[in-house]
Amino acid sequence: MQQLVALSTKYAASLAPRTRSFVVGIALVAIALAVGLAYYVRNDGADLYAYQLDSNQVAEVAAALTRWDVPFTAMSDNVKVDPSTKRDVLMRLAAAGVPHRHLVTSAESLQSVNALTPQTLLDAQARTGLEGDLSQGLRGITGVLDAQVKIAPASRGVFIDESSHDASASVVLTLDPETKLSSDSVSGIRSYVAGAVPGLSSDHVGIIDQNGEALSARPNGVASSEDTSLESTLQAGLDQMLGPGQSHVIAHLETDQTAVTEHEIKRLPVAANPITEGSVREHYAGKDKSYDKVRENSDRGSETVETNTQISPGAPKRLSVAVSIDKAHADLIPKISAWAIGAAGINRARGDILVVSAIASFPPPPAPIERMLPVGSAKLGVMLPSLPFAVLVLIGALLLALLHPTFGKQRAGAPKTEIESQATEAAEFEPAWVYARLQGEPPHSAAAMLSTLPAARAAAVLELYDPETRREIFARLSRPLPPIVQDVASARLV
Repeated sequence: MQQLVALSTKYAASLAPRTRSFVVGIALVAIALAVGLAYYVRNDGADLYAYQLDSNQVAEVAAALTRWDVPFTAMSDNVKVDPSTKRDVLMRLAAAGVPHRHLVTSAESLQSVNALTPQTLLDAQARTGLEGDLSQGLRGITGVLDAQVKIAPASRGVFIDESSHDASASVVLTLDPETKLSSDSVSGIRSYVAGAVPGLSSDHVGIIDQNGEALSARPNGVASSEDTSLESTLQAGLDQMLGPGQSHVIAHLETDQTAVTEHEIKRLPVAANPITEGSVREHYAGKDKSYDKVRENSDRGSETVETNTQISPGAPKRLSVAVSIDKAHADLIPKISAWAIGAAGINRARGDILVVSAIASFPPPPAPIERMLPVGSAKLGVMLPSLPFAVLVLIGALLLALLHPTFGKQRAGAPKTEIESQATEAAEFEPAWVYARLQGEPPHSAAAMLSTLPAARAAAVLELYDPETRREIFARLSRPLPPIVQDVASARLV
């Protein structure tokens, strides 16, 4: 090591001063690059979570932070953020339900399976993977923040003291507060789960929300698909008339849940004859005081038609629509009411209700959770980690430029003469000012100065001289002038 230092010192002493300075500058730039790269790679950010995340959770957190313009660095098992904003970022992610809990899917659950795996363990792992697959699929439904599926397989009792039961499944859905699943959606979820489990009937699939309330095909207090469709139609029309955010529509369709069965029997006559015919004959004899009465009825037969009609529950019973608009549009209430009656199909005779009211101040839509807390720019967040690195590189480049052997040659050379200084200043001023500054200068000095000026300005300055001086200066010009200057000078010399 000492020999290497001595050899380096000897080599540096043998170099010229400017070459040595240049080598020192190169070394300083290399040191700056190394320090900047080490700072950039080290990354002083704090781990966002105290536990390790899987790849799906890291991708989910990264997508949320990118959408919120929060600076971050994604690692293989965690996410690094600025320590000063860690608490706020965690609060925002928790409020948004990000990241979702890890789900063990079929691909992961069956990785440890081998030829010696018992059948019971293999069935349990396959069932766990199937539960994860179903939960992952339910998360993709609009309004469903999270889902958890548990499957109880069918059991067939072998011995007399063992009970048997069919397969069943339980589904827990975490819904968005503003989401109302329709009866069709609930039925679809039941069919989705039942179709993935062999031997499982949709009647044996129980669905509850995060509040523990059961979701059925006809849920109480939950908007049906007809309600949602009607609200969307009316809301779209009002947005076209009043503008977005100026109105709100709530619609509810009450249906008759009574099942009705009608039984009807009809007898149709055969040919043109009536089905039945009757006659009454009476006879009275006064002499013998006798009375006879004969009643005759004849049935010619008929065709009997029996009709059974069953009316399922769900027939429209009453429609209720409530429309609220901003008070600025209160004068449009009559027109909006007439429009809503036709658009919603309001039937007053059936008992339908329509209410259109103007409120004092229509509240703006609530800000999404990602805008609740102040954040920086995503572009700035990407640039901040590399900012010290860029500063060090810039400083190193400046030192390299200052220490380069060719730097300062102009300064090391002879100082500028007064004529060169005047020429530099003259390039920025009018011809009259240049002519005044050249008064008293000999012709060769004036010619040297004018040769540094643009052609048009030199010609303008020459026009200010008398013909004799102009001829002497023109004869001593150090460079040929363009034709336009020569023409002007020749014209003055003549």
